[in-house]
Amino acid sequence: MVVLSTLFLVIGLSIITCEGFNGQLQLPWWGVLFVAGIALLFTLPIGVILATTNQGNGINVITEYIVGLILPGKPLANVAFKAYGTISMGSALYLLSDLNLGHYMKIPPKAMFISQVNSSRK
Repeated sequence: MVVLSTLFLVIGLSIITCEGFNGQLQLPWWGVLFVAGIALLFTLPIGVILATTNQGNGINVITEYIVGLILPGKPLANVAFKAYGTISMGSALYLLSDLNLGHYMKIPPKAMFISQVNSSRK
């Protein structure tokens, strides 16, 4: 429940940020939802690859290509789309690796999540 409320809060704040500032960021509200879906879609396969081979692949090139096709001539939208996609998936994989370590140490997942939210390591 805490994870979903945090997810919706952050997506809402991202939409407010992109739509605010008189549209200077050039990324529409549906772009934020689209990049959240892309990050959600690619987190599982890339997480499995990272867990088995310790070689992580990012989605930065994929996000650049997709937003370049959808919103041509808008460089700030490209940068924002890439940042939202790459950083959100990277943070998710970082959280999953810490939750995995907590699982091996028999620390409850809720306590691990709360400590991750409160930490300022990354």
